[in-house]
This record gives sequence, structure tokens and C-alpha cells, in this order.
Amino acid sequence: MTKIRHPLYRLAFLTRHPLYRLAFLTDAAREAGTENLAYTELKEQDSLLCTWILSTISSSLLSRFVRLCHAWKVWEEVHLYCSTQMKTISRQLRYELCNISKGL
Repeated sequence: MTKIRHPLYRLAFLTRHPLYRLAFLTDAAREAGTENLAYTELKEQDSLLCTWILSTISSSLLSRFVRLCHAWKVWEEVHLYCSTQMKTISRQLRYELCNISKGL
């Protein structure tokens, strides 16, 4: 089975990029408190994307995901939740289909 990926999938996983772990390029920058500019931009993109994803989730489900702080994690949890729901519905429909009897 082929996974279909949304165009934002790549952007949601930017926080797994090695740059994300490089808040400071050198020890001197760490001591001075000077963040890596690429890191700062990546962190802002992640925050914006996380906010956007959360804003698209219905209020009845939002409490499941609002505690997450990275876009990739929100994306994975939403995917897992939807996958679980679809499997449950699929099993239920399959069961109902098997139990249909032909009326005369």
C-alpha cells in the first residue's frame, strides 16, 4: 500500500533536520547567547505550521493534540488518530456486511 503524503508533510518534519539541533554554532555563541539564524528561522516556521495545523482541527478533537509543541508531532498524532478511526469503522462495516442476510 502506497502512502499518500500531503505537500506540508515535508515542512512538518523540518524539526527533524540536523539544523534544528544546532541552536548555537560554537561554544562562544552559546556563552554569548547568540542563536544560529537558521535555527531561529526553522523554529519560527515550525511554530507557525504547528499553529496552522492545530487551527484546522475541530474543537471536539483539539484537546487530544493541543499539548504537542512541534508540527511533526501534531502531524503524526493526527495521522495515527485518523488511521485508528478508519480501521475501527472498516471493521464495523465489514462485520455488518458479513451479517446481512438475504430477505425473501
